[in-house]
Amino acid sequence: MLGLFWFWFGSVLCVSGFDVLSCRNSSVTLNVVLLEDEDSPWSLKFVKDVVEMAVEVENKKNQDVGLDFQIKVLFSGFNTTHYRRRGCGSSTCEAVEILKSLHNKSELGCVMLGPSCTYATFQLVDQEVGLTLTIPIISAGSFGLSCDYKEKLTRLLPPARKISEFFVHFWHKYFKNLKPQWKTAYIYKKLNNTEECFWYINALEAPSALFSSNISREMLRNQGDLKKALEDKNRHSNIFVLCGTPDDVFSAMNNINIPPNVVFVLIDLYNEGYHTNASSFDHMRNVLVVTMHSFRSYSNHSAWKSNATALNDYVVGYHDAVVLFGKTMRDNLLAMKNQPFSESSGIIEHLFRNTTFEGKS
Repeated sequence: MLGLFWFWFGSVLCVSGFDVLSCRNSSVTLNVVLLEDEDSPWSLKFVKDVVEMAVEVENKKNQDVGLDFQIKVLFSGFNTTHYRRRGCGSSTCEAVEILKSLHNKSELGCVMLGPSCTYATFQLVDQEVGLTLTIPIISAGSFGLSCDYKEKLTRLLPPARKISEFFVHFWHKYFKNLKPQWKTAYIYKKLNNTEECFWYINALEAPSALFSSNISREMLRNQGDLKKALEDKNRHSNIFVLCGTPDDVFSAMNNINIPPNVVFVLIDLYNEGYHTNASSFDHMRNVLVVTMHSFRSYSNHSAWKSNATALNDYVVGYHDAVVLFGKTMRDNLLAMKNQPFSESSGIIEHLFRNTTFEGKS
């Protein structure tokens, strides 16, 4: 394998006028709204246990410091199994209907965890085409460019815009004994992509987005296009970008003679295997992998109630969302307790902004 490049991401959210006291007294504090199926890595059936575990820990912390605030969670799943197009592709209206139903039944809390699907989240947070009825949302996902700069949304995993920005910086950067400055690229858009890969590649494809505006790129939309480009001696670029796993690289290279001056750049952010397995496949020899730095602490955490095989960055992201919310509420309630006559009166103007907390992912 040619090498690894670590990707680090931090996110903040700005929400005007969040009422801490109103949230403390609410009958429901957190709404968890996610796909509930057999396929999605963030399925509610995987997330529920870790959210409940985080709530238990946060409530104990509140009790230990003398606060009467207890986090109360309501889970709402939606299933697209019987839809012609399953998963995120059919999620556009589902989250909206759940939010309206929760409001009508007076079960809407002060913060929502989820959705992870961009199509679903966009309808909830966009102020022009989305609902006027909305609450702050913390999402492990919602990667698409359409969810950028939304006042009531914070994302705990790197959005597509960040990948695009990183690539522009990396293309322009010179690394001695590794790469010169790059000005061109092929972007290979597979027919079947995971949710994150769909939006990461979409950000590199979008004509008006940062990558396309700074890098001369051509799109390859199938295996035939890829083979034709690799065999072309006058090809547009020697750099081929794809998103997926080492298996996808193997499939892309299958039955193709790869020229020695060609480099593949693989986006595989959520695969911890690069940090636990020192060996590499032969087909990864000319591949530069963009992945997350090995800072995860959940792999060896023995207190999980959930099956360890179900743990991933999405699932643990929602655990950490509870931790972030719990810390924010606790810090502000303690501040109000110590300064009862503060002018802020429990109103947070910039919820989750400039906050550091220790999670598991």
